[in-house]
Amino acid sequence: MAHLRDAGHNYQRPSATNGASQINSDVYFTPGQDPLNQLPVVHEASHDSAEKQDDPLCLENTRTQVQQCIYSWQESDDDDRCIFWLSGMAGTGKSTIARTVAHEFQRRKCLVASFFFSRGSGDSESASFLFTSLAKQLATRRDTATQATSSAHIALQDALREALRQDPDVIRKSRQEQWNKLIIRPLSSFFAKLQDVSPTTSAVLVIDALDECSNENDIKGIIRTMARQQLPHARLRIIITSRPETLVRLEFSEKRNILHSSLSLDNVPQHVIDADLARFLNSRFDAIRDHQEGLTEDWPGLHTLNVLLRRCGGLFIYAETLCLYLEEDCQHSQSRLQTVLNKTTLQGKGHTTALDDMYLTVLSNAFKNLSKLSESEKDRSKDLYDHVVGSIVVLQDYLSASTLSCLTRVSHFDIMAILHRLRSVIKQSGIESPITLLHETFREFVSDQRRCKDVHLAVDTKTAHRRTFNDCLHVLSAHLKQDLCDLKDPGIAVDDPRVDSVMISNGLALHVQYAVCHWTSHLERGGVDAADLCAVDTFLHKHLLHWVEAMSWLEKYAEAVESISKLYELLEFETDLKLFCWDARKFMISNGSIIARTPLQIYCSALVFSPKKSLVWRAFSEQTPAWLVRYRSPYDKWDQCIFKLPLTAYASDALIPIAFSPDSSTIAFNSGTCVDIWSSKSGISIASLEVPPTTDCLLFSPDGKHLALTVDKACICLFDMLARTIDSVLKTQNGSIEKFPFSPNGVYLISISQDQITMWTSANGELYWSSTTRGPHDILEK
Repeated sequence: MAHLRDAGHNYQRPSATNGASQINSDVYFTPGQDPLNQLPVVHEASHDSAEKQDDPLCLENTRTQVQQCIYSWQESDDDDRCIFWLSGMAGTGKSTIARTVAHEFQRRKCLVASFFFSRGSGDSESASFLFTSLAKQLATRRDTATQATSSAHIALQDALREALRQDPDVIRKSRQEQWNKLIIRPLSSFFAKLQDVSPTTSAVLVIDALDECSNENDIKGIIRTMARQQLPHARLRIIITSRPETLVRLEFSEKRNILHSSLSLDNVPQHVIDADLARFLNSRFDAIRDHQEGLTEDWPGLHTLNVLLRRCGGLFIYAETLCLYLEEDCQHSQSRLQTVLNKTTLQGKGHTTALDDMYLTVLSNAFKNLSKLSESEKDRSKDLYDHVVGSIVVLQDYLSASTLSCLTRVSHFDIMAILHRLRSVIKQSGIESPITLLHETFREFVSDQRRCKDVHLAVDTKTAHRRTFNDCLHVLSAHLKQDLCDLKDPGIAVDDPRVDSVMISNGLALHVQYAVCHWTSHLERGGVDAADLCAVDTFLHKHLLHWVEAMSWLEKYAEAVESISKLYELLEFETDLKLFCWDARKFMISNGSIIARTPLQIYCSALVFSPKKSLVWRAFSEQTPAWLVRYRSPYDKWDQCIFKLPLTAYASDALIPIAFSPDSSTIAFNSGTCVDIWSSKSGISIASLEVPPTTDCLLFSPDGKHLALTVDKACICLFDMLARTIDSVLKTQNGSIEKFPFSPNGVYLISISQDQITMWTSANGELYWSSTTRGPHDILEK
């Protein structure tokens, strides 16, 4: 059977790291240090992180029905459904429930780990460190350890350390490999030790807002991977929350082998939701009455409360935004409430109309005095709003007010003034604290001109992206230079102890780091015009190597290659800039193993061994050290290939099986010892499957979701391109397989041998029907 080997780009190999082992493309384990302390973790994604300490929990005696449903499922020994999917429309309180149950399970001494996805927040919207973050939490949860479970907890830690020592590269392998080695095996050791002392203890994983994961393939892969757990179901429980998006819903419904319990908040009886909302509003109104004299004890009154409940339409985010708006200025809470009540719009389709009115009321009130300003002051106020709020809406990561000021060149005072006005919808607790939106629905509202009907308050995201791109390019042009960290030694590697976070921060301030990582993304999303092309051309000819050096120190060399590749594809015509991008891409791929490991070699060996007519060499040859000037490549120009496939001598002497995905973005080939799967756009290795040398046929499904390969004469493996793991092993009963075509829609795979034809379902690897020369003999499903 094929076995998934390492997955990651080919730029760095453990053999080139002086004993340090690479993980997840650019992270290293260093011998002599505790591997647990080197696991890459997204700290802010945990339910009990410092960043979430002020996020609300369910008010006492609210959401009791939903919580009890989850607790009963978790406690049941007979329920073998390992996953609980809690769905609901935006604003219905999924994240608050998720935080509440995570804290409650922790209080009950369960072993709890969590990951709260958050769109637009950097690592928290990516699944790259999902399993490593969960593993680190499971291994370091001291608050759940009792005297009876402490030895079991030590066994879990030891098992995780052993897994990392035996396979240091596991962090850059497939999701399934990480899941098995970092989660399942350590938990198996934990429960084996607990069997006699605490047999009822269980582990709970909470994955919130899965739909906010930035990569759709990761969403599908996470569900499929977690469904393949290999523990008694009562011992490991997984709670997933998301909007009822088609992508998540179809993944649960189409994969019939995914046993799960589900509860939609949209289906909870309205009277139950209204009762919870009434408790929530009354609690917050009590606090407002305490801060404002003159309000009656029953303020705002039963009739007003009922009107507000209808306006909420089941959305807790409406109630939260309303209360924050009233609490902003308690002395005027009555007049503000009256403004809200004067809105006559009722709930519309999708539960958004009343929420839109609330957001519009908040924005309008924040800038209601604009009419008193002069025309020039109005223009400046509008420009500041577009710049600051537009940037916050489109930023790819959370930045503090201080960092945002450096990026946008807007003063601290102006940014804080705008944030103070918008504190009902934008959270910010200090100039150095990250700026976050109260809820994702505000981003959706303010960036949709059909919903935010005041054109002066709506954010044109395309314009905002272009402005942020220009801000990034200005920052980069002002700060990038050769040897950013002033190391003066081209042999220093990225994992050298001298290169610590302080040195990186000194060379690359936070706003510069943001610009380095995201300028191409903003360019792509904002659209490219002639002025942009001129600016990019000037920037790359002056700072390409400095930018690649910065990306390398930030351990994002693979992303740099992807960025240049995307920029090349954005350019439609054979301009000088497009030719330069092609040359830069070739330069980066050809020298990747050197630059990603020792970034300052980009000015030394990488330039020296570039062809004489290379556009990159021509632009940056003066940055080569003087003692290397007399050395040059013997070649005049690059060859025309994008990258060269690594083949063994055996494969080089034979006709190797090779296959392209339907969209030509991926290539699979037998290198002689394994089947390698590469990105054809950037030359990055995606996965590697150990297979017998006899594997001589590879085929992608028409939808690109699966790669089929023969393992022996009577066996086909289906590799899931989304989950990056072997999904099914299909075995025929008679004869050797001669062909195995997919159906045109990719739903079925047919294996053809001399005397038998067999049809399988691609999604589940289930036998559909088979026939022999004697005719159909078995129909299992229609």
